[in-house]
Amino acid sequence: MTSRQALLDEHQLAWQDVPSSSPRTAQPDHLEPSWEPRKLSSIDYGTRSHDEPSSPLQEESASLHSETPLDRTLERVGFGLYQKRLLLLAGGGWAAENAWLQGIAVILPRVQAEYAVSDRYIGLLSASMFAGMAVGASFWGSISDSYGRLYAFQGTLLVTAIFGTLAFFTTSFLQLCLVLVCLGTGVGGSISTDGTLALECIPKTKHFLITGLSFFFSLGAVTTSLLALIILPSRSCVSNLQESDVADLCTNNGWKLLLLALGGVTFVMFLCRVLFFRLHESAKFLVVSGRTEEAVLVLREILRVNGKVIDLSVEDMQDDVDMHDSAPIPQTVYDHVPESANPDEQINGHERKHTPSIDRSFWSRYVENIFSSYEQLRGRINILFSPKWARTTTLVWLIWFFVSAGYTIFNVYLPKFLEDKVGREELGGGLTESLQEYVIYTVAGCPGSIIGAYLIETRLGRRGSMALSTLMTALGTFIFVMVTSKAGVVLSSMLVSLMATLMYAIIYGYTPEVFEARIRGTGCGIASALSRVAGIIAPLLTGLLLSLSVSLPLFVSAGAFATATICMATLPFETRGR
Repeated sequence: MTSRQALLDEHQLAWQDVPSSSPRTAQPDHLEPSWEPRKLSSIDYGTRSHDEPSSPLQEESASLHSETPLDRTLERVGFGLYQKRLLLLAGGGWAAENAWLQGIAVILPRVQAEYAVSDRYIGLLSASMFAGMAVGASFWGSISDSYGRLYAFQGTLLVTAIFGTLAFFTTSFLQLCLVLVCLGTGVGGSISTDGTLALECIPKTKHFLITGLSFFFSLGAVTTSLLALIILPSRSCVSNLQESDVADLCTNNGWKLLLLALGGVTFVMFLCRVLFFRLHESAKFLVVSGRTEEAVLVLREILRVNGKVIDLSVEDMQDDVDMHDSAPIPQTVYDHVPESANPDEQINGHERKHTPSIDRSFWSRYVENIFSSYEQLRGRINILFSPKWARTTTLVWLIWFFVSAGYTIFNVYLPKFLEDKVGREELGGGLTESLQEYVIYTVAGCPGSIIGAYLIETRLGRRGSMALSTLMTALGTFIFVMVTSKAGVVLSSMLVSLMATLMYAIIYGYTPEVFEARIRGTGCGIASALSRVAGIIAPLLTGLLLSLSVSLPLFVSAGAFATATICMATLPFETRGR
């Protein structure tokens, strides 16, 4: 008997004497198309009076995002030890992504000195990373929707840890760029897939905590900046070498040690997900996949971890998703499950359908399903551009693109600017001072997630808070260009860091909230992929613009943020209270 069969039998014995509960009456809450969420009326509770006409947009909002029996079940399951651990593990993935993004920005001047790369081409370093992230975001998003959230949740950090460690052993600029492409495939899928799993496992009333997770995003940047301050000053050579000079490896290996340290930290995060805590597949994914009985078992196991006992039945798992309109999602098979000797085995009076026995290898099944997976992806994209979703999908993807372009230009530019600003001094003092300023910049972003978690529950909502923070980021970037004093540079960079962190915190929370379960992974994955495409273009564009004017890249950055603000202001749905 497998462990999975034993778990089923254990649950059967534990719950067979508990009376089945009937589903409670739903009271749907909505995505409102107005800026200010209006007070609940008879329309909001599904009891529209005869003299109150409804608009198509209101009816669409209600049908798409009304509270389902599964939503109410998750509220009953509550927010306990399992959910807290899951949020910590998801936060580790967010920290890892930003740690690597900041790490590449910090080592850029060091790599330029190591391999004598000109300003025109050094942007290829960041572009390689973002190229891999674009592929990874789309790939892991599709894997998440097709094979389960858990595969992506664990696989992204493993890929990141492996290739992050391999970067230490590279011996040329080309090798480093190639390894960073592979590294990016892991980093790129982390944010969207981690957020999706966390969002689907916590009650709606706790969805604001997804925005709070961005604290870990800031923590990743702080970790990198502190490690850089410890490692780089004594193990780096001057960054203003002529192209004919090549830095001596023995005096310029600090950047490699920084990559090795980040690889080690990422591997520890992966071990925490695999060894120290048993994770379960998202109940929402299981239900959408037609595996309702497994969802019951998963939630019962989560209840056991939380120390609660609640009667759950198949009726409590209904998520009101019209599967005829969506592409079929194949079942995720974690281990071999033998057919029961009793074909009529039931859970709470409902027949339990066993997952078919699989004796073939994962790759054999992958090759067999590759064409059907393509059809499923195409089907989900068709849904994303259906009349219900086209405007939301387009605006959300544009937001991710322009925000990434603006932030990448500023972020890639900042460490080099700070080093140039302190002058072409003897390495130790100048580099140490610039890294200290960079630590201040990263620490300034930490309160952003906390502020964001508060603002999204105010009258501003998700969209208002997101647009306001993005507009302030654009303003901070413009001020950064104009000021000349050291104090002005530090303060304006702190403003950009705080507002950008607040902005990203809300974007990362809003995106998985606004898409429904069957298309959430694909919608978030492609949004993340588009942000990586912007990340590829931005450093290459920055290198070209720097040859024209030192300030020009930052004006482009501010313009990108302003464009994203306009997109946010025209989003049709507010997800507050969803």
